[in-house]
Amino acid sequence: MRSQNQAVQRREVLRVLPLLVLVMALAVPAVADCVNQGFNLDIPDTNTLKLPDGSHVIAAVGTPFGKLEARVTVRSKVVSEPQFYLGGKLLKPVQESQLSVAARRCLQKRAELSPASQLANALRSIAGAIVPTVHAWAKGCVFTVVFVAGTAAEGNLTYVVHSSCNGRYYVI
Repeated sequence: MRSQNQAVQRREVLRVLPLLVLVMALAVPAVADCVNQGFNLDIPDTNTLKLPDGSHVIAAVGTPFGKLEARVTVRSKVVSEPQFYLGGKLLKPVQESQLSVAARRCLQKRAELSPASQLANALRSIAGAIVPTVHAWAKGCVFTVVFVAGTAAEGNLTYVVHSSCNGRYYVI
């Protein structure tokens, strides 16, 4: 008798389990989180590159969000400005005002760093303004992922990335 009761209980659990898993999966909210992880990307001076025509990865670094790459296109020995990719997807430059309200809140939190961090950020900005644009890429750039939203399961993850070299924000 006890064995039959246990078998009935197991069948009930197995019958309800898929429904429970589905409900829990749907109940998981989309991620919307402030992140402050920087990744150094050493981008060579594009004026010194001797590459054949075509597309080339000139710098790459692994991140928990996928590989961060700088790519250029060469046509008739003319090298384009680098384009940046995260996890194989093009990072599109945007103005800070075009970012979502949640992403801008993360930037505000990031700005409220310790005085030493604020000084370091100010010095980086000043150095970036002094260095001519032509040579701006001939150094290590820190790309900081500052915001992540969406869900990986639904394939709608959005990243906001800031570049220390040109001060731009990029989104996927």
